[in-house]
Order: sequence, then structure tokens, then C-alpha cells
Amino acid sequence: MTSALRRARTGAVRGQDPQPAADLSAYLELFHAGGREAEIEEVFRRILANGASLDQVEIACSSDAHVALVWEKALRHEWPVTLGPGIPAPSTRPGRALIGFCDWIETDFAAGHLRRLLQSGDLGIDKDDEGFTAGDAARTLARAEAGWGRATYALSLGLLQKSYEARAMDPDLSLEDREAAQKKADITTTIAAWITQLVAAIPQESANGKVRLQAAVDVALTLLDRFTSRSSQLDNRAATALIDHVKELRALDAFECSLPEALRFIRERVESLQVAAERPRPGHLYACHLQQAGYSGRPHLFVVGLEEGRVFPTASEDPVLLDAERQGISTALKLSTDRIEEAVWTVLSRLATFGTSSTPGTPSPNSTPHPAPRIPSTMVCLSYSSRDTREFRETYASWLMLQAFRLQQGNATLSYPKMKAALGEPVSSIPRTRDAAATASGWWLRSVVGTSDKGVEAVEASFAAIARGREAEAERNSERFTGFDGYVPDAGKVLDPTAPGNSFSVTDLETAASCPFRFFLKKGLGLRPVDEGERDKDVWIDPMTRGIELHDIYATLLRRCRDAHRRPDMKKDGPWLKELAQAVLDRMNREMPPATAEIFERECSDFLADVELFLEGECEPTTSEPIGFEVSFGRPLGDEVEVLAREEPVEIDLGGGLTFRVAGRIDRIDKVGPAEFQVLDYKTGTFWRPDWKGTFNKGRRLQHALYGLAAVELLKARYKNPKVSGAVYYFSSNKGRQERVPIASPTRHQTAAVLADLRELIVSGAFVHAPDDDGCKWCDYESACGGNMHGQAEGKLGDSKLKAYGSLATHA
Repeated sequence: MTSALRRARTGAVRGQDPQPAADLSAYLELFHAGGREAEIEEVFRRILANGASLDQVEIACSSDAHVALVWEKALRHEWPVTLGPGIPAPSTRPGRALIGFCDWIETDFAAGHLRRLLQSGDLGIDKDDEGFTAGDAARTLARAEAGWGRATYALSLGLLQKSYEARAMDPDLSLEDREAAQKKADITTTIAAWITQLVAAIPQESANGKVRLQAAVDVALTLLDRFTSRSSQLDNRAATALIDHVKELRALDAFECSLPEALRFIRERVESLQVAAERPRPGHLYACHLQQAGYSGRPHLFVVGLEEGRVFPTASEDPVLLDAERQGISTALKLSTDRIEEAVWTVLSRLATFGTSSTPGTPSPNSTPHPAPRIPSTMVCLSYSSRDTREFRETYASWLMLQAFRLQQGNATLSYPKMKAALGEPVSSIPRTRDAAATASGWWLRSVVGTSDKGVEAVEASFAAIARGREAEAERNSERFTGFDGYVPDAGKVLDPTAPGNSFSVTDLETAASCPFRFFLKKGLGLRPVDEGERDKDVWIDPMTRGIELHDIYATLLRRCRDAHRRPDMKKDGPWLKELAQAVLDRMNREMPPATAEIFERECSDFLADVELFLEGECEPTTSEPIGFEVSFGRPLGDEVEVLAREEPVEIDLGGGLTFRVAGRIDRIDKVGPAEFQVLDYKTGTFWRPDWKGTFNKGRRLQHALYGLAAVELLKARYKNPKVSGAVYYFSSNKGRQERVPIASPTRHQTAAVLADLRELIVSGAFVHAPDDDGCKWCDYESACGGNMHGQAEGKLGDSKLKAYGSLATHA
């Protein structure tokens, strides 16, 4: 092969086709694969099939990505391997940790980024030293709902700690629950101190916008030394190498720059480092770059990644000094074509050194007649990937691959299409035969491919979980409503709203009507969604927080006027209300700072405008008298100031000995007559009229009806024969345009009919998924559902077990 490749090399540099060579098919192999991973997997299969020891094999890679993939595959197969170029430091745990740490700082200390960094396993926190694990810290950050900025951690974790301490002191909780709360408070305190210390160590820019580079280097070195995970020998070597590499920045001494520039210095130190570069070792597989192929002297060579554009550089000119300008300066300057020729010469000269002068299996004329030790035959295998599975596009063979094919076939006129046709179907991660499989999963896949039902039966007999999963998929796609869709009769008995000791909020009951499956996940299984989303930096106050704060401000204003026995007045209450609202904004700014001053000013302006608009609306003439605000029932009173509030839930008699126990909080109760009242519910979002048609909306709108019945029970403590004539949904903000949606109080019989159907749905255990998108708006449990859940649920509505759900849908 040596002379053949030399001729190919010479012809390539001169722009000529190579001359046909002797038959090379005995030791020159070619293949293409349907993806980079499939290509490396096939190489490993061929190594096993060849029977040669690992220290007789060399894999020459056209890119660092292929070297890293060989390393990952070798680790998975537990094959010892050495890498000539080493592994890029960012591919190791310490390297990823330091890069992630820099990213965290550059995202303005975003809590979501820190949480993911802790969950990644790249940060190694010793529980014996710190008192907690990285997982503990990640879970605590998720519960604290921290945002971004240096101050967010002390504030959010401090509030979480206080909430745990309050639970630890709650006499209504069991001793076990109080001890668990105190333990969580202690861990939160420890984590808060650790994060606060870490943030404090990161230098802050001075008045001139600069930091000392050495201060940033100190933090990076501390992180590498104490808080990076080292689960393997490679991680230990990477940490040591990174520490030495970052320490080289000490040479800059008193240099100052902005914090992002300091982080770029550190990042470049990581990205420019290759770790664990080693020479070939006995008993080890060896991988190197294509330009270093053949130096190991091993008889089995695999050359991978021979796609067009990856092996040789493109003919692009230097934008700083073009080829014409170079020629004008000196003929000794390299041109863009020179770089290509040098690359071709380098690669082919390395391949030309590989092989022997005699054909494999043919004895040398000078060989001795007596038997000699068996030397593994020479073998060269070239390959490329015909598909980029990451970018979902087709890739093509390099010129080098075509030249090798021509040499193998002894025909210098062969073309790319003929080569592709001769190579046949690209190999995949599934081996062609079971005996060629390198892993147990490969053996299984090849065994069942094309075997239809027999193969499925064999797999299901060995893997019960797969059998159960296939059964679940089949049932979900059927028209039957089964346990795989949410049919849990045993849970229905436990969640019965009329069962002694059970009380649900109105929101819970509306959820049960909107999406019974979500109700089951929350109330039946006790699942809570994990907030993995990153807070939007363009938004300071999220809609829920905004609504809660506005509700409290509304109640405070109206209580002030109620205690003074007067109506709200712009002159008397305007300045006071603005000061109150500004105090609320300042508190939120301390607890949860916005990303920028512009966002703070914009949202403050919108918030104050909504408060002022509410006051203007309350100053308009009206015959109603607000008497109750944020009136809670079925909940601990605490510092409750409303005389109508009570801890016991309100009982609603459905007849037939069935009683609903309901808990909640009524935004406002207005007196509209001597013994006549109206329930008012604030909505601080956008008003969309089509959503507010009808009375019950298939059971999804119960607030006005249940709060009206609850208000009657609460008002009996102060009024004789009170009556609630109706309810109003009041869109009080600028977004809602102060729209009011009045709904007359339904009769007790009508409400009982809706609740009876809702109870039957729950008791029967028919927790079906919502068949339409409306039931999934703003749902936090979306990740627990399948991809076609709406279509599957709609196809099951004809099942008799969902009769109650169908009846509930008739209540408009």
C-alpha cells in the first residue's frame, strides 16, 4: 500500500488521478455509516471481529469530536484507551464546572443556571465538609424561588428559612413534622451561608468599571480545588492541569479589566487546554488525529470521519492579507492553495508510511523455512458518515475516500456514485448479525429486527417493564378508558368531596371539572411541579405575584374606608394609597430585584396606574357598601382581621345525606340591600369576553356559586336571613379595562346538580385528561402528560365510565 499511496499523494498534489495499484482488497476496507456514532460503533465491532489485541489497533480521527466519541465509547465498553491529542478540558467535569461557573456570573447570577449546574454533577460538594450535597442545594434553590442578582440568594433563602422555622414552631403540627421543618431550616441556613460566601468572593466592579484579574483567578482556583467533581482519574488529571493552566494568569499581576473580560481570560484558559494526552501504551487502544496516523507502528489502522470539508481545509483566503497581496509582497508567503496542498501532503504522507512491502499472507523471499511467531496481518479501514444526525442533513465522502476506493478497485476512473453504490447500505448502530454485536443492547436489537410479533414476545418475556409500557401505549390509543388513562376507582373513594375530613378549595373543584387528571396528580398523588423554567429577565413581577399584591392593597384601602365609615375619596386616599403601593414595590425590589432599572421603572409605573385606576372606580357613586375583604373560611385564621372569617370549612348540603365541605377566600362582599349581598371576585389579568359566557362553563366556573353559598353561611353570624343575589367578576386593572361580568346567583338546586355530577366523576375514579386545549392553559403538570393526550381523551368520551364527565359538560 505504501507505493500506491505515494502515487496517490503525488497525483493529488499535481492534480492528477492516481495510477492503478495492485489488489489491495485483502487489507484495505471501506464503509460508510448512517451517523457519527454508528461509524464509531462499527469500528468497535470490527475490532472485536478481527480478534487483534487492543494494543495492535490505532484509530485516526479527522476531528476532536471523533476523538471524544472514541473515548466515550471506550469508557462505555470498559476498554482501556489512550488519546494522542487528549481530551478538551471543557469535556471534563472540572472544565465544565468552571465554564458553567463563568456562565452563571455572566447571566447576572441567575438562580436557574446555578441550580442546573448543581444538578449536573460537575460541582462536587462534600457533605462531610459543607453539611449538604449539591442535590440538597439545587432542591432548596428551587423551593426558594430565587431570581437573579447577587442579593437574591440571601433574600429568598432567608424567607424560606423563616417559613421552615415557623412550621417548626407550629403547635398544630406533629412532632415529626416540626422536627423535619427544623432540619430543613438548618440545611437552608447552611446553604445560604455557602452561596453568600461564594457570591461575596466574586469581585465587584469598582467605580471605574474594573476588577483585579487576580481576584477572579483566586475564585476560579478555589472552585477547581474544592468544589469540582472528580469521579475518575481523568477528572483528577483535568483539575490539576486546569489549576496549573489558570495559574499562568498570575503573570499579569496587577492587571485590571471589566468582570466579563476577566471571565473571558479564564474561559480561554479552559477552552485552550487539552488534558490526558498520552502516547500509545501496551494493552490500550490508541486514538489520534489523522495528521499523526502511523506513528504508533500498529498493524491495524482505522481512519474515521472522512467527510467532505472535514479532512482538508477549504480554499478560503486570509481576509487580512489576500493571495494577490501576498504575491505582491513576496513569493515566499503562503497562499490559500498552499495550505490545502500542505494538508493533503501531511495526511497522505502519514498514510503512505503505513503497511508492508509484501502482500499479506505472502512469505518474503528471505523468510526462514521454519515456523515463525504469528504476526497480526496488516489492515487499513477508512470510513465516513453519510448523515449528520445532529443537523439532520446528508454528508458526502472526502476526496481521500474516493482515492482509496479507486486504489482498492484498481480503477482510477471510478466516480463517487459508483463508490456509494459499491459500499451498499450505510451501517447503523444495529449490527448486521447478532454475532457481530459489541454490546448486549446491540445483540437484542439485531435479534428482534424483522422478527415481527415473535421478536416482540421474546423482548416482553425478558423485560416486564417494556411489556407493561407497550400495553399502556396500546390502551391509551384505544377507545377504552382504563387505568392507563386515569381510571383509579380506589382513589375516588379517598378523594370523595363529601367524605368526612375532606375539604377542597373552589379552585381544586374547578380543576377537577377542567382536567380531572390534573386533579388526581395534585390531590391524589400529591405531586407538585418543579419550577425548571428560567425567569424572564424582561419581566419583574409575575402575574400571580402581581395579583396577590394588588388584592392586598385593595383590601387595605377598603378596610381603611370601612373603619372610617366613608366611601373612598381621591383627595383623602390618593396620596396615602400611592405611598402604600410604593412601599409594596420597594419591598419587592429588596426581596426580588428586577434585572434593570428600566424594567423597575416601567413595571412600577404600570402597577401604580392599576392602583390609581382601582381607586377611581371605587370613588364613583354607587348604592352598594363593601363590608368584607379577603374573607377566608376553612383555613387557619392567623392574623385575620375580618370578623366574617372562620377556620371551619363551609358545608353545602346536596341532599340525600351528602355534604360538600368547601374552603377558600372571598375577595369581597358588598351589601346591596337590607339583607341582600353580592360577592365580588377581582381579576387582574386581561378580559376576553368569549371565555365568560354561561353560568357554570361545564363545571369549570364554580366560584360565584360556591362563594355565594359560603357567604350566606358566613353572614348568618351578623345578619338575619341574609341573601346573596349574585356575583361579579371585576377586571380591575388597565388590562381588564375595568370590565364587570355579573352573574345572577344560581338556585341551590342548580348548584347541587353540578356538584353532584362533579362528585360522581371524582368518586368513580374517572380522572380523564382534558380533551381540549382550554383545560390545559397555564398548566404546570404538562410534563406528566403524553404528546397526543387531547386526541386520546376525546376518543374515549364514549366509554360508559365517563358518563359523569359527559353529564358535567352539559352544565353551561
